[in-house]
Parts: sequence; C-alpha cells; structure tokens
Amino acid sequence: MSIPPYALFCLMVLVSLLISLERMGTALDEADIGGFCIWVCVAGTIAGLPILL
Repeated sequence: MSIPPYALFCLMVLVSLLISLERMGTALDEADIGGFCIWVCVAGTIAGLPILL
C-alpha cells in the first residue's frame, strides 16, 4: 500500500507550516521582530502553496 504523491505533498506542507508557526512563536518570545517577520513570510508562502495547485 503506497501513499499517493499528492497526499505526501500535503503532509509535507502541513508539517513545514507547523514548524514555521513554532519558529514564529519562538521569535516572539525572544522579541526578535526581524525573525518574526521572516517566519510570517515563510508561513504565508507555505499556506499559499495549495492554492497554486
């Protein structure tokens, strides 16, 4: 039983979005506004990927 490529891609996007959200929280805890802005851009880009499909 194999995993379809689309399901694997969706799982990878979900995991990377969760990681970037965790990094956003870490940047906020450390009061690192520059890092927070970068991770917001990364999370926004990852969240927009499924729309492009």
